[in-house]
Amino acid sequence: MHLTLIGLFLYLFLYWLLRRSEYLILIFPVRKLAILLSLPPLLCYSFLAGLGSPAVRACIMALVVGFAFCTDRVKSTPNLLSLAAVTLLVVSPQKLFTASFQLSFTAVASIAIFAPLIRDIHNSSNPKEGSLFQITYRGIVAWIITGILVSSAAVAGTAPLILYHFNRFPIAGPITNLLVEPLICFFALPLGFLSLIFMEMLPQLSVFLLQIGGSFITIANSITAWISALPYTEVWLPQPSCLNILCYYTLLLFTPILILLGCAGRAAALLLFTISLAVLLVPDLLRLTRVQPLPTITFLDVGQGSATIIRTRDGKALLIDGGGSSSLSPSVGERIIAPYLWKMGVTKLHGIIITHPDADHYNGLPFLICHFSPEFVWTSTLSETEPGYRQLLKLCSKRKIPVHLVQQGEQIEYGDTTVTCLVNSRRPPYNCENSNSGLVLQVQLNALTILFPGDIEKEVEQQIVEHDTPLQSDIILAPHHGSATSSSRKFINTVNPSTIIVSAGKSRKNIYPSEKLLSYCQQNDVALYATHTDGAIWVEVDNKKKKLYRFGDMQANPLLRPPQDRIAEQEFD
Repeated sequence: MHLTLIGLFLYLFLYWLLRRSEYLILIFPVRKLAILLSLPPLLCYSFLAGLGSPAVRACIMALVVGFAFCTDRVKSTPNLLSLAAVTLLVVSPQKLFTASFQLSFTAVASIAIFAPLIRDIHNSSNPKEGSLFQITYRGIVAWIITGILVSSAAVAGTAPLILYHFNRFPIAGPITNLLVEPLICFFALPLGFLSLIFMEMLPQLSVFLLQIGGSFITIANSITAWISALPYTEVWLPQPSCLNILCYYTLLLFTPILILLGCAGRAAALLLFTISLAVLLVPDLLRLTRVQPLPTITFLDVGQGSATIIRTRDGKALLIDGGGSSSLSPSVGERIIAPYLWKMGVTKLHGIIITHPDADHYNGLPFLICHFSPEFVWTSTLSETEPGYRQLLKLCSKRKIPVHLVQQGEQIEYGDTTVTCLVNSRRPPYNCENSNSGLVLQVQLNALTILFPGDIEKEVEQQIVEHDTPLQSDIILAPHHGSATSSSRKFINTVNPSTIIVSAGKSRKNIYPSEKLLSYCQQNDVALYATHTDGAIWVEVDNKKKKLYRFGDMQANPLLRPPQDRIAEQEFD
């Protein structure tokens, strides 16, 4: 739309300017010349916009349409889209797998497919006869209906891709587009370009125009925020499979054809569209019931924080901690943990365990509590004064999710998977009230044992060892993200792990893991993996061996594909 408006303004201006000359009118086809002269600025604007897939697609289509008009060639939307796509992919083949490329081309293709139907509806609701008032009133209504239909066509066409990339379906999308797009495209954008003309000659006027244009962007942001805050404006769903998406598009292509066949065709189209939605959504909603071949555990890459997901053989999912950097928006719960759960077919968490009330261990949980309805929450304390933690407890109470203060020795059992609380260092005999205390958990998956010590430091580590706690484990999630104030030699020797995993952010890779921990691993032949270098670590367990995989950079690509890079395999004694 930006390129269309810019091209239209340039064409009208150049056409008006060229028509001032009788010589040019007599010698040249002025209309074609105005279009031809409008094309280079459109190319420049594409570079100014950053050469994103939508901008390049629109630019290529505009250039081809301009040359087709000037050479009296027939214009074809499928050919235009195909040429733009091929040009982009020849230059950069990997763009095929980006959300920007897929959504841009699919939205335009969907509008083009439904265009004949929308045109018929527009013409039937905007008759050319009657009084001036009647025509004007009906014309306005017709254009509003047309705008909603065009936006709805784009949403229907991109729905599977939006679900695949963002796990949500925008119910209010068509209305939001209708309200926001005019503010940006018809007011903010023209005023912005108009300000460029006066920037050198009349800078004060240029600033004034930018301020007015900026006010329209502010209004658009406010409308978007208000609509998104309303209930039921979007639906969160699992990621559909590629086969489901293919079936959806196959069925959707027949919908506009059937609608044009009359009443019977419209009924058939409605039925077909309903079936296509069912094909898209139902199989993935039922993935929760599928049986896991083996229990798995995933140490997610959430930056400077911690989040670990346990999947049992019968499909239950348990989350240990769920937080990351508080400066990120949206939270790691919405941006990383939830997409991973949906990718794995999880729509409900069996439980959440919070090792201690530090924000980087729980600030992603509110979103998960609202969208995955855990059956319980385990925590180390109910008396924390931190506002975010108190709000989390209030949210659990509001949604009637029981919050349990865990005692030493309590267990959760799921067949061959057991979670045991070895220590709650906020309770007797420890009574540690500092921030580096909390639950120490041990998870047993078949023959594999994993230790989760939270953020305990040397003082607490020493107390736990002195109480002869059975700490020995195959894998340990490094205490306090592998800091220099934790992972004392005596504590790690007591655990005696074969693998240490550090959950830390890239911004602190020079701090976590500490040089001391790195040195210990090298001297004792212990494997060390860190989420800021290896990405998420995924462990699959059977009765004889464990297999470790890494996902790569989860921060850059939170929509994970199945792990392919095996980094370790270890036989059990």
